[in-house]
Amino acid sequence: MVVPITHFNAQTRIRRKRTLPAEGQILVRRDQNVNAMDSVGTCYLPGRHEMVDLYQALGLSRKTPLDTITDRKAGETLQKGDVLAKTGKVFKRIVRAPGDCYIDSIEDGKALLEILDSPIELKAGIDGIIREVTPNWSVVIETFGCLIQGVWGNGKMASGLLYNTAKTETEEFTRSCVDVTMRGAVVAGGFCLHQDALEAAFDFSLRGLILSSISSHLIGYVQQLEIPVILLEGFGAIPFNPLAFQLFEKYDRNDASVNACEWDVYRGERPEVVIPLPGSGADPREGGHIRQGTRVRVMVPPYTGAVGIVVQIREGSTTIHSGLRGECADVKFDRIPTTSFPVSNLDILE
Repeated sequence: MVVPITHFNAQTRIRRKRTLPAEGQILVRRDQNVNAMDSVGTCYLPGRHEMVDLYQALGLSRKTPLDTITDRKAGETLQKGDVLAKTGKVFKRIVRAPGDCYIDSIEDGKALLEILDSPIELKAGIDGIIREVTPNWSVVIETFGCLIQGVWGNGKMASGLLYNTAKTETEEFTRSCVDVTMRGAVVAGGFCLHQDALEAAFDFSLRGLILSSISSHLIGYVQQLEIPVILLEGFGAIPFNPLAFQLFEKYDRNDASVNACEWDVYRGERPEVVIPLPGSGADPREGGHIRQGTRVRVMVPPYTGAVGIVVQIREGSTTIHSGLRGECADVKFDRIPTTSFPVSNLDILE
């Protein structure tokens, strides 16, 4: 069985494709250097439609020639307040565009407008070099550095100087972990159980939070935060896994990019932290087979987040406590007894 791989790589090559949600404009070129928060593309999403009766708005008879009140044509793009039509008398009447819009058609004195929302900006997400450009649609960005992947994010993106507040793998992230010296920083901490610790992110103007886990009752609050929040382990009081803890200790006070996107296996996207570093590295694997000696993490209670080494793959199918049968592996841990788990409940750590 092929299982997902979660990367905690100190040095690797990272290539990420950024794609616009609709056809638009790419703002960068191949081999251009970009920063994480640079806009690499922009587009408009389809907006609502509005019909404007120009004759009625101007109080004119429909016998009035249309070209005497407007020279606008279908296909034009207008900004809010632009003149759509007007009379030519001393006491002028003017019809203005109700918002940024696109003229779909003008027939029989009626203008069909597509009201445009604010443009969507596509951010680079990492510091790197543009390696590929698909005109009007997407770019591929490449960098080298440390890659730390999570399991959940609140959909935001940012970058800043990394501050590691965790002194041990099992330390709780509380309000006292943050102070004014961290203003504008990306802060890494352990598990968080209380909302006041998250409120400190707003009070001290942090740019991002990287936590091992949070209590499930805080999900709603985190989703409303304007800064990215990434969870490396999940929900509950789950401590840092040792690989992530060591990397945050090692790269404390380095620049970091935080992309707290939703984990989407179909598009190959997941929440992650990238710390750009000079050097080189191989492409990380995206999936693999569990074998004897593989380092794995448990994804289900009561051992959620526990990291161990596979010591045996059981032959055939094994019946587990739920009554289901499946492929199982025996995993050896440092602090808990060797335990058997369904392979589907494990992920590989690299």
